[in-house]
Amino acid sequence: MRRNTLFVLVLVAVISMSAPWQHLWCRAASEPAASGLVQTTRVGLLDLARIFTVHVEFKKRTDLLRQAKRQAEIQVQVNEQKRDFFEREARMYLEIYQEIMAEVGKYSDARGIGLVMRFNGDPLDENDPAGIQKQLNKAILYHKGIDITDDIIRIVNAKPVT
Repeated sequence: MRRNTLFVLVLVAVISMSAPWQHLWCRAASEPAASGLVQTTRVGLLDLARIFTVHVEFKKRTDLLRQAKRQAEIQVQVNEQKRDFFEREARMYLEIYQEIMAEVGKYSDARGIGLVMRFNGDPLDENDPAGIQKQLNKAILYHKGIDITDDIIRIVNAKPVT
């Protein structure tokens, strides 16, 4: 605040000492007014920095701006946390998928299975149009006793949790 006041004072001093202003001041001092009185110029100083610190509307707008800034900072943090969460979730899916595929390979080799295909064994919900569409687009239309899903679940769940 003092720095701003000092800046304003120095600025006023520099302006008042500049050539155009000196010329006007000297002329006003040396020429008497028509009525015989000397015309004087009144000078006022303004502490603009102080006005900004107590100006109600400026404070209100500054507070709103700071709130928006805080909200933006919070949003950035939330986005970073979401990105971090999704990255960790993707790594987790990949690790578990690789573990499952290793077990599927061992299981299939041990039982002479030459091809394992992915399918969805969820029952059909006749009231769900999206579910009906999925059912119509299934790659596996019929199978009898070759679903190894439950066996693989037992194998991967038998491993100790880390």
